[in-house]
Formats: sequence, structure tokens, C-alpha cells
Amino acid sequence: MAGGKFFNWRMLALGLGLAVFGWMFWAIGPVKVWHHLRELGWRAVLVPFPFLLVYIIDAYGWKLSFGRKGAGVGYPALLRIRWAGEAINYILPTAYVGGEAVKVYLLRKRGVAPGFSGATAVISKSCQTLAMVIFIFGGACMALNYLPAESSARQGMMIVAGLAAVGVTFLFAMQRYGLFGTAIDLFRRIGLRLAVLERQEAKLREMDAEVRRFYSGQRGWMLGSTAVFLLGWLGDTLEILLVSHLLGVPLDWQQAFALEAFIAVAKALGMFSPGSLGVQEIGVVFLFKLFGLPESLGVSYALIRRGREFVFGIIGWSFIVAEEHSVRELQEHMEPEGS
Repeated sequence: MAGGKFFNWRMLALGLGLAVFGWMFWAIGPVKVWHHLRELGWRAVLVPFPFLLVYIIDAYGWKLSFGRKGAGVGYPALLRIRWAGEAINYILPTAYVGGEAVKVYLLRKRGVAPGFSGATAVISKSCQTLAMVIFIFGGACMALNYLPAESSARQGMMIVAGLAAVGVTFLFAMQRYGLFGTAIDLFRRIGLRLAVLERQEAKLREMDAEVRRFYSGQRGWMLGSTAVFLLGWLGDTLEILLVSHLLGVPLDWQQAFALEAFIAVAKALGMFSPGSLGVQEIGVVFLFKLFGLPESLGVSYALIRRGREFVFGIIGWSFIVAEEHSVRELQEHMEPEGS
């Protein structure tokens, strides 16, 4: 029952997001948007290349999160596994953690211990989040050059950056004490016993121990992983720069930096909607308007970005099918492990 209600809330968020974006699209004018898209023409084939570069960079950031022990899996395989996991996150409303479970499972198929691969999932996501917070703070600083002095958005962006910094500090502090073990102990104190946590308690506490060992003895690897993920976030700005130039409304690098940083915030806010569908698009249009850019350009970029994600998602799902032959088979193999 609770799962059904949660699912309904997700679908409600999806429906509202799409409805608001549809209203924006109609109010701005389909003709204006079509003009931008027609301007792109055959050059649309160039759009995926910046994000392909980001995938290559991020897969290497993930590789570094395994530390000096390494994954025992080659980089090309890690790239395919990460791609498959991200495809899950694009399609399913799993708050970006469903893809991590798939990565852990596909690593286990290649002989990587589940506790170790699970710990690296936590570490890599934490390093990527830390890099995102640095990126958001940089974007907020860049935005100050473009927003009017009296604009409340200036203060708002700095507040968002500050809250993100507090959040990631809390995340790392929790991991030093034991993220899963602390949660289990807290639930027990308040009289809440979750069967899934009880069954997996030993494995979860071992994951906590792996995470603590990594942070205490391999800080260089952690900093390296974070730096590479930050390079990946910076690579995201290349897509906005490329698309804006192809559409004849070129942005400078600082504008692209600020826009991409807060598009990431919008995407995070929509994590419970499949692929942040609707929420991400609204965020893109709002940010373009905030920076004094044509709203029709914002709608066009939102559609182009979603199209690129669809292409990458299809490729990722093809990797899943190559591994398991079907999504149903993947679910059946993952369920016994409580992934």
C-alpha cells in the first residue's frame, strides 16, 4: 500500500512537471522553438559528443574510487557498467540509487565482492556529490556577474550553494561514523525495525567499514576521484556552449558554467520523477529567463538535452540487455541479494 502511494506521488510529480513545461512551451510559442530546432539541422549529430566526454571522465572518476586495491575490472568494462547504471537512473524514479544497485550487481558478476563494490558505490557517489557542490558554488559566483544587484536570485543561489555544502559535510561526517550502521541503530532506538535492513545488517556494516578504511588511509585517491568528477561537471558546460553557438545565440563560458550548475540543482530536486522529467525542463527555461536569455532558446535546449539523454539511455539499456538478455532477468537476479 505504502509503495503504491509513493508510486502515485512520483507519477503526480511527473504529471505536474510535464504539464507546467507543456504550458511554458505553448506560451512561449512552438513556432519560435521550431525555428531554433530547425536551425540546428544536421549539426544535431554533434550534440552528444560533449556528454560522451563527460561519461568517459566520470567512469575514470569511478575507477579511482576503488582506491589502490582497484576493481580488478578493466576500464572499458567499467565504462559500460556505469553507462548501464546511468540508464536506469534516466528511466526509473529511484532517486539516482537504482543505478548504483545495478552497478554493484554487474561488478559482482565479474568477481568483485558485493561489500567492496557496494562501498565504492557510496564513495564514488559521495565524491561526485562533493564535486557537484564545488561546481554549484562556482556557478553561484559566476552568476553574480550576470544577475542585477537587486535581484533576489543572487542571494538565493548563494543560499543554495551554502545548503549544499552543509549537506555534503553531513554526508561525509555520517560516513565516518558509519552511514548504514548509524541508520540501523537510530531506527532501533525509536522502535522501528525494517526487515530489509535487519537481513542485510552484517553486509551493511562491512560496507561502512570499507568506506571508513578508504577515507582514513586513501585520501589521495578520494581527492583524485573528486577532482576527476569535478572535471566531468565542468565538461557538462561544453554542451550548452556548443548548442548555443549552433543555434546562433552564443553564450560565454561563465554563463554556461552558471547555467549548468543550477540545472544540476533542478535535476536533483526532481530526483523522484523518472529522469527528473518535467522538473529539469522547467528549471532550464526558468534559468534561461533569469539570465536574460530568450525563453524559446531555453525550451529548445531543454528538448535537445532530453533528446541526448534519451539516446544515451537507449545505449545504456542495450548494455543491460547484452548482460542479462532482458530487464526482467536483471530484476530476478538482483532480488535475491536485496540490491
